Amino acid sequence: MSDEDFLRLVSIGETRENVGGFPWERIDGENEKAKEKANEYTIEGWQGRQLLDTFGDSLRHVNHIYNKEFGFQARKVPGHMPHMIDKNIMFELQNRFPKEWDATSSHKIRSSTDMQYAFAYYYYLMGVTIATSVEEIFNQMDTDHSGILSDREIRTLAARMYDLPLYLETLTGLEAMLTNCSHNQSDPTLLTLSEDQKENYYDKSMPQVTKHLFTHCDAIEQLVKSKFKPKLKYKYIPSDDADITFKMIHTNVSHVVGQLDDIRKHPKKFICLNDNIDHSRDEAKTVKAILQDFYESLLPIPSQFELPRDYRNRFLHMRELREWRIYRDQLRFWTHVALIVLVLLAVISFLGDKIDALKRKWSSRKRRRRRTSSSPDSTPPTSVSSSPSPESKDSQSTFVVWDDVTETV
Repeated sequence: MSDEDFLRLVSIGETRENVGGFPWERIDGENEKAKEKANEYTIEGWQGRQLLDTFGDSLRHVNHIYNKEFGFQARKVPGHMPHMIDKNIMFELQNRFPKEWDATSSHKIRSSTDMQYAFAYYYYLMGVTIATSVEEIFNQMDTDHSGILSDREIRTLAARMYDLPLYLETLTGLEAMLTNCSHNQSDPTLLTLSEDQKENYYDKSMPQVTKHLFTHCDAIEQLVKSKFKPKLKYKYIPSDDADITFKMIHTNVSHVVGQLDDIRKHPKKFICLNDNIDHSRDEAKTVKAILQDFYESLLPIPSQFELPRDYRNRFLHMRELREWRIYRDQLRFWTHVALIVLVLLAVISFLGDKIDALKRKWSSRKRRRRRTSSSPDSTPPTSVSSSPSPESKDSQSTFVVWDDVTETV
């Protein structure tokens, strides 16, 4: 083996030893990249302890993404309260940032690169915008809903787009733009307009500025897009935390009682109690009993979603519940089938003699009808039959039949 081959094998072995799945097993280049990425969230001049705050890191991570997407603005942490999530907006949000949400779903525990759910949802709702359409601008300017912009409405449009004061050159330039568009296209809506419906412009050479002309003019479309900023896609009303109360519950019994009394004195719509109880201490049982008594006094009537006191959910996941429901339905179906079969067998065994008698009677009637239909002109046949008497085996009774009439002799 040559010296070059030996050195190449040694270098490969060293490279494999330096590469690992843990941070301390990575090579120096990857560690430097990780440090540079972590420095993006580091506050300059901070000399305190570097504590692990994955929740705060996830907020800064989402804020960093939204600064690039929607621009820089001050964003606050949403309050500790129930959040009403619109599924369509959430689907739209996840489709816009698929890699970030896939990374969040891949984390088994809270991570610094998570898309914090409430923070990401609400600031997406408040930050996403849509472009203003030319048709929408025309509808806003057409205040009399005539379908044609008048001189006054064109001046309002110019005032919305240009800086004040408006000069004559600005208005004539806008009118010239509309006139040039009318020369390059035909307007079918003019054929349906009567003379009374048309606008009388100060400039007699001015065309009728209909909705078709306004929306199909490329110069007007570019001008509208440049002058009118995108608008918010969703409406929202920001509110403060006046309706929210947030308490950190510890193991100190007297302190917890004081916190709960403060909630009783200042009732709010939303109550958030953060569990900081040391459950290894004996006082924890007392604190939990106080909390249960507080909630039962505050909300004595259980909601329709609560289970009775002695009941617990058997299933942790919905998949287990669905499987159990399928098994229950199948068991119920086959149980009903078995019961129906047993009932039918019992009826047949109990009424077997009567069923046989009915069969014999029905078959005898069919035979008599066949005989009658085969010889309609002949005299009706007579038959004599005898059967043993139930009282004595030796005595017999004679039955004579004439045309389905039976007489005992």
